[in-house]
Amino acid sequence: MAEKPDDSKAAEAAGPAEAGGSGEPKTAEKGRSLGRWLGRVFDRPLLGALLIASLAGHLVGYGYHRLSLSMALSAPTAEISLGSFCFQAAPDDRGRVARARFSLHLALLSHVESAARQRLAARKYRVRQSVEQLLRAARSGDFEDPALEGLKARLQQQINQVIDLKAVAEVIITDFRVERAGRSEGTATATASSEPGWWQADSG
Repeated sequence: MAEKPDDSKAAEAAGPAEAGGSGEPKTAEKGRSLGRWLGRVFDRPLLGALLIASLAGHLVGYGYHRLSLSMALSAPTAEISLGSFCFQAAPDDRGRVARARFSLHLALLSHVESAARQRLAARKYRVRQSVEQLLRAARSGDFEDPALEGLKARLQQQINQVIDLKAVAEVIITDFRVERAGRSEGTATATASSEPGWWQADSG
């Protein structure tokens, strides 16, 4: 006698197949939904708006950085003195200035003032030596300019190189005194024949 099929087992066997069949449309629908969402996100007008917003944000950030840097550079500078120095024209220098004596000071950029002070203190003898070397190579004409612009520019560059930092905003020269060639109390000819081309600077 043939056995009747077990309805419960048949239902169990059919259950997973039915479940799998019903799951496939749901997965496909999710995929289509995701595709539509990505399509909306990367829609050309929207993507263009996002790029413009990103570019605007970068421009604002860059502008703020430049403004901050400009404010730092234009801030009042601190000043430091390097002491007194002297110049004497060499025997072959026929300029109008026989000797010059002055005090030398530096105006430091505010955003590197602390580092500049530390390096100037640590390398003070090398800084002084570099100034003296520059003055030994100077000519009488360097001191005939009322503003001393050329001399100041070379001093600024030289000192920045010695301390390995672009920290000197301005070179300031005060107490400037010159001795003209041909004066009765010490002409260029008389002093040049009796003294070397470098007139020793004060140690102060």
